[in-house]
Amino acid sequence: MRSHPPLTPPTQHERSHLALLSERYLELVAFQPAKDYRPAQAGGAASAERFFVVETLSSLGAALVDLLHRPETAPGLTAPEESYYTILSLLSSIVAIGLNAKSADPRPPALAPLLSSLRTALTSLRTAFLSESPSALDGVSVLYRMADQHTASTLRDAGLAIKHSAVYVLGFGAREAARDRTGRANVHREVLAEMRALETLGTTTLGEIKSHVKKLQGSLGEAGWLDRVVEWTVGSGGDGTSDATTEMVLDMVGGRPAVEEWASRVLESWREAVRGWGRMKME
Repeated sequence: MRSHPPLTPPTQHERSHLALLSERYLELVAFQPAKDYRPAQAGGAASAERFFVVETLSSLGAALVDLLHRPETAPGLTAPEESYYTILSLLSSIVAIGLNAKSADPRPPALAPLLSSLRTALTSLRTAFLSESPSALDGVSVLYRMADQHTASTLRDAGLAIKHSAVYVLGFGAREAARDRTGRANVHREVLAEMRALETLGTTTLGEIKSHVKKLQGSLGEAGWLDRVVEWTVGSGGDGTSDATTEMVLDMVGGRPAVEEWASRVLESWREAVRGWGRMKME
């Protein structure tokens, strides 16, 4: 009797490919020409840029969608990662459509559903991290915030991608408007309005992260944290009783002084992590 080949577990290939595609996308939309760049044939250069970026984004978007819809991809991604790569695939289409929509064209019909899907994906990320305000009295909240820095970093990357995408289209539109006084090559005015809204959305998202980090830093700077961490770890023991397992663990680690020493290291690592977030680029 023939046996079936073993099922292949999810590999890291899909994750690596998605990461490479995301870096390529960000590299593309974050590009800004040098201020002294003056091509001899400005119209031809603008057309070539528009063609290259649209074609590249179309390929990137198709590749992202293909990877995201493979059955072996989903098990290897976290929920924030899936939302982030979905946002990049949507942005690829939004920017490509926006660049192709000239002033004399009708509003691109595909733009509205893409923008709606983008906002839905971003909302799921924002809700996952910003739904609660960190409180010095809420141990669960602070512990969750320190453990879930992955969601914060993914949300930051999404905010930057949205902002840079919008700024790129707006910058291209401004250069075309300055170059072609007839307005025929201008980016569609409704597309530009949507890009301004997206820039605001990306900026607001990044501002929320900065505000959240500031609140968390202030919370961790308050007194009493050492006692809180020790209490969450071994219990308060305020009633004079003690769980047998807790006593055994305390004996094995060297008693309460050893737990306090460990807790102080944990707290310092939290504070250092938050200080690092405060130095991170949010623009």
